[in-house]
Amino acid sequence: MEDFSTSALVKAIEASVCQYAIHAGQSSQVEVSDETDMLWYTTEIATPVWNGVLRAELAPTETDSRIAAVVDYFRSRGLPMMWWIGPSTRPLDLDKRLEAQGFFLVGDNAGMAVDLAELEERSASIPDLVIRPVRDSETLKEWAHPFGVSFGLPESTSEPGCQLLASLGLGPGDPLQHYVGLLNGKPVASSSVFLGADVAGIYNVGTLPDHRRQGIGAAMTREPLYYARKMGYRTGILHSSPAGFNAYRQIGFREYCKIKTYVLLPSGSCQKVCKKG
Repeated sequence: MEDFSTSALVKAIEASVCQYAIHAGQSSQVEVSDETDMLWYTTEIATPVWNGVLRAELAPTETDSRIAAVVDYFRSRGLPMMWWIGPSTRPLDLDKRLEAQGFFLVGDNAGMAVDLAELEERSASIPDLVIRPVRDSETLKEWAHPFGVSFGLPESTSEPGCQLLASLGLGPGDPLQHYVGLLNGKPVASSSVFLGADVAGIYNVGTLPDHRRQGIGAAMTREPLYYARKMGYRTGILHSSPAGFNAYRQIGFREYCKIKTYVLLPSGSCQKVCKKG
């Protein structure tokens, strides 16, 4: 991708996460439904991160019934779900319609992009921090610890999550790459990059609470971007929470749109579980 117009970047910011889900659908553990007006995915892992709707362009007269049908499907399986809302989402009042059916807002994030040709060269390293690509199941388990803690995931989802990711491949040529940050030999940070939709999408950036505000998250973001640039990619994108916004700006990312995420939990579930993520 070499079109850096705002409209092209906004499209890429939304397309990346959709292609990520379609890629995940290659695993037997992921079911993806790519319909004309909706893209959704589901697994057997009981957390909203692994289940939800990523794209919806619904006719206003059919929206409520379509939402209800999706909700019934996830509830029938006892699964929580997440619903992403971006610039292309239709109808424009979908957020209100989701709230009317029990969804609650968990994320109001910035869709950001950076020209990798302008990415600064490698900065001074953080003492004792080693960033390694994940190439085997044992290292993936190390990656999963800071990822799970950072996103508030139940510990019970760690093993099935690792199995799912491993089934998508951990080789150097795979579209999805993971990185673990080790401080004095202990895993403290995670990140991933998905090469799809003609951009490098940064995902799963997390740092253990005791090691935040030390530049580790920025380092975990830069490393996969350097890799993507080496692979010939020109554009990096991500979805930033308010907490990470300034750090990403310092790397060179600029905001181009807003991405909201809503969650629906099975009846009787505690909302605090998802609001941590």
